[in-house]
Amino acid sequence: MNKFELSSEVDNEKIFLINLSDIEGRIDPVYYKLKHKYSFNTVKLSNLLNDVFQGQVQGTQEQQAIKVLKVKNLDLFGNIDFDDVTYTNDMNDRKILKKGDIITPFRGQTIFTNKFAFFDSNEIVTIDNNLGIIRLDSEKIIPKFFRYYISSKIGFNEILKNVGGAGIPALTKDIIANIDVPILSFEKQQTIIRIMDNTYLKKQQKEQEAKKLLESIDSYLLDELGITLPEVDKALEKRIFEVNFSEISGWRFDPDYKIKMNNLENLTWSFPLVELKDIIIGNSQYGANETAQIPKSENDIRYIRITDIDELGLLKDGDWRTVSKIEEQYLLNYNDILFARSGSVGKCYIHKNMDKKSIFAGYLIRFVLNKEKINPDYLFFYCNSSIYRYWVSAIERPAVQSNINSEEYKSLKIPLPLIEKQNEIADYIQAIRDKAKQLQREAKKALEDAKIEVEKLILGN
Repeated sequence: MNKFELSSEVDNEKIFLINLSDIEGRIDPVYYKLKHKYSFNTVKLSNLLNDVFQGQVQGTQEQQAIKVLKVKNLDLFGNIDFDDVTYTNDMNDRKILKKGDIITPFRGQTIFTNKFAFFDSNEIVTIDNNLGIIRLDSEKIIPKFFRYYISSKIGFNEILKNVGGAGIPALTKDIIANIDVPILSFEKQQTIIRIMDNTYLKKQQKEQEAKKLLESIDSYLLDELGITLPEVDKALEKRIFEVNFSEISGWRFDPDYKIKMNNLENLTWSFPLVELKDIIIGNSQYGANETAQIPKSENDIRYIRITDIDELGLLKDGDWRTVSKIEEQYLLNYNDILFARSGSVGKCYIHKNMDKKSIFAGYLIRFVLNKEKINPDYLFFYCNSSIYRYWVSAIERPAVQSNINSEEYKSLKIPLPLIEKQNEIADYIQAIRDKAKQLQREAKKALEDAKIEVEKLILGN
């Protein structure tokens, strides 16, 4: 009998064949698409389990004996935040975490975030009902190896193919029990643990070095500009003051504004101050009020939102968005400066990437700088400094969502040394940022390489 084969024109990523004898009680294609062929034998996780359970409490802010972990307390690298937690006293011993437990999201879209943590702490801890615990038989499998396995691409595909279905995603004991785990010797499991532990340690060291470099920028900038941050005096007499009604600004009378602006006015500046309005060309501009959409092509124009900008004022890697309606008036030019007017108020971004056309969203304000008066990079770095953040904390108007409008941004005072000094400061800070970025790239690359090596060991390649 001739073997049936699909046409070579068929997209193998969308259509594939499977033998009837390989059907395992379900017919959804994702399940079979994600199945891996191991060189090792595999075993169902049900044979390696001691217990599986879902958390059940939400906890309270009142500090009590038992900490309650939530999904937000886990990161993508298996770290656990034990500080930002709620508390409970009402918990049976079974649901108090033990060393070696694997913590996993248990319901909702958080299942797909690949947040798995290995619990190895002396803290007295339980979990809320969005998390679950996988408790393994350590005589059959090393729990820490399982954490690295299940968070690998291969292991995480086991989660994806078993969850499946419609409605609200949820892990159950049956789903977890059905996960395929490759049978590896304890020696090979320890090898994988050693590779990943060493890689995470190196990653952490590089990231700490990068963090120290970035933190050094602020003190360098303030020193170069001869600025000393105002000291916060919490004495009662320093927090109470009188002011004549005639002295109250027509648009501001909140005390925090008054105190901080007075502090800024009383600072000694080593260079002349100019306001932002004095170094821009034309008027400021608010962005496009459009609904963000998933791009259909790499050639689509990018829609830059506040959430796309990280804490260093750089565009985040990963997902980006576009819009259906593109107006040329919102297209960004090289060295355009954007400020967040609401939400993450004060956040600043300088546009550099001209390889992809981009427009900006409505909660951002664009300023075009006069490059004969100011180095755009110098201004951008100044607007990532602690003295700038102090000004933001003064000028932002208290509300459900803090905000600063374009006229208020125009009043920002900026120390303006000669252009040669601006260039020197900008070049120095850029070099520090580049070095920190390189360390971060090295840390990321080391982790990616280690994961590939581990996946080869798991697959038996």
